[in-house]
Amino acid sequence: MTICKMPQLLSETMSWNEIVEHTTNQLARLHPKIPRQNFIKWFSTKEYVGRPFDPNLVFQCYDAHCRALKDYDNFWAICGNEGSGKSLLARNIAYMIDPNFSIDKIVFTLEEYMNLLEQMLEKGERGGCIVIDEGGQLMFSRDAMSSTNKILVKTAMMQRKLNLTVLICIPNFFLLDSYPRQSRVSLLIQIKDRGKYKGIMKKGINKVSVEGIKYKNVLGLKLPLTMFWEGESNMITPKGFSVEDYEDKKDHYMLMYFQDARKSKVGEGYAIKMIDAAREIGMKDSQLRDWCKLGKVKAFKIGFNWFLQRKDYEELRNSLKPKEID
Repeated sequence: MTICKMPQLLSETMSWNEIVEHTTNQLARLHPKIPRQNFIKWFSTKEYVGRPFDPNLVFQCYDAHCRALKDYDNFWAICGNEGSGKSLLARNIAYMIDPNFSIDKIVFTLEEYMNLLEQMLEKGERGGCIVIDEGGQLMFSRDAMSSTNKILVKTAMMQRKLNLTVLICIPNFFLLDSYPRQSRVSLLIQIKDRGKYKGIMKKGINKVSVEGIKYKNVLGLKLPLTMFWEGESNMITPKGFSVEDYEDKKDHYMLMYFQDARKSKVGEGYAIKMIDAAREIGMKDSQLRDWCKLGKVKAFKIGFNWFLQRKDYEELRNSLKPKEID
């Protein structure tokens, strides 16, 4: 395991050329076989991004760039609770990998994702980066995950053809089916706290996917030191990125989702508010929320409220033992 901390912005004390040299020297110690001159040539062009995260993650971005040149694609999962900084970290990574990245390559729905893939294919745009943003968990509530997983599998060939790096921001790694978890995800970044994360490489991902499924908790599984690193991010917004435009786009899709869900689900008795479900079962609302975070209970979010599907609520109520509610 490597612990890479960033106590301050390097740009506050160094010029860009000094940052490039400093980062290269750090990576030479961490990855002795890195092609020094090739890395310097690549990283020297990233001044518009800066160095918003630890050197190990910079190396992973460089490796994604190299894999794209060799006709491969990359599929990364960035996981953590809502508000933990997944989207901001994903944007910084995307800008590091893709010099043409923009807000247009951040998608909130499956339809938008597939349309963007089609546009990139028509333009012949290769080696770019797409961020699949949870957008308040629009795509990644349990009731939507069946469709999401199917689309991720069906579009894998197109991602490979375009040599894309796809970053998927998701609350819980285990919301992904076993196939994308084990066969598609090449880097797992689990947010520990805002600005702090655990980066898990491929061998570690396989171990997490198989052994961690029981508790659906990535951080609770002990991994060999060679399979992960601990990193930090400065949580700065990429230069030229409009947070206001991003929030407007996110709000647009959240409103569409809210209106659709309100009509087709809650309005027809399809769902029950989590707070009401907890009260009827005799549980504490906080305990039921914890179960949802662990994946023990299926739930989805509309606006600021959490809901359980009616059938899942009935199954939960019928299966609970008295001692589990205490």
